[in-house]
Amino acid sequence: MQIHGLRHVLGAVLAIAMVLPVCAKDGSDSPSQEPCGGFRIAPEYHFDEDVHFFFNQKDSTFKRLYFVEWNTFAELAFFSIDNRFFFFFDMQAAIDLGRWPDKAILFDPNQVDIGFGPTFEYRFNRLNVALGLDHHCFHQIDTLVTAPDFGPMYWNKLMLSVSSPQFRPEAFREAIGHGAELTWDRRIAWQAGIAYTLHDFFGMDTSIVGWNQVYMIDLTGEARCAAFRFKGFAAILDGKTGAYFTRTNQTLWNQQLRAELLATEGKFGLDLFVNWVVVDQLQKRLNKDRLVAIGIDGFR
Repeated sequence: MQIHGLRHVLGAVLAIAMVLPVCAKDGSDSPSQEPCGGFRIAPEYHFDEDVHFFFNQKDSTFKRLYFVEWNTFAELAFFSIDNRFFFFFDMQAAIDLGRWPDKAILFDPNQVDIGFGPTFEYRFNRLNVALGLDHHCFHQIDTLVTAPDFGPMYWNKLMLSVSSPQFRPEAFREAIGHGAELTWDRRIAWQAGIAYTLHDFFGMDTSIVGWNQVYMIDLTGEARCAAFRFKGFAAILDGKTGAYFTRTNQTLWNQQLRAELLATEGKFGLDLFVNWVVVDQLQKRLNKDRLVAIGIDGFR
């Protein structure tokens, strides 16, 4: 995953940060420094952790692959300008534990999914626009001989998305909490995105960064709604949809429905959820068709 190159990028960002003027966290200038035009170092960060159990496995393969899943996500804004333009870098990982029938829990390192990527985000008054790179790879990348049996091993996708200002979980929790009137512009959050998988980019063969990847263009959308709120909790309904266009002119679909009980008070976000994958036509490694997950999610 070109870790050495990543170190150089991070080193360059830190070096720039050391010589640029820094504004205080509240946006005002430090008394000992000259005004810096709204430039801030590390103005915000976000993280999300969830653990869930799978049910409704449709066959023995799904039972072997999907029993418990742990997802972790961390996102840091390296800098911002005028609280409008942000440069983020995120890292995420998913670990799946399967189960042999009537036997012990199975940990398969080939199922470990690791991803990271940079994102530029601009915040308008009524929506956010983000442009970034999504890099993912599975442990099976080390054994290319058997990798074709498991579907995509790694990819790099250019992503463009638009979203409501309160789409991030913590922003949504703040929008529907604190006793504010639950108007429609507060209770609904949404995101729509398009992603292009790098294969042949401006005449250059980039298959080395998208090996064994059949996908070309992804169209995705998500909407969540706070159905009602009561005594420090809110009931949330969420829907996700995705259309995935392949290099062989196929269109594959993914549809999910989710219900949450969200705590609207406290320093950290916490919710209990049920997620149902209504239909999933993606390749084997990514496919979770008909699975039902019940779990707990913490975020900030």
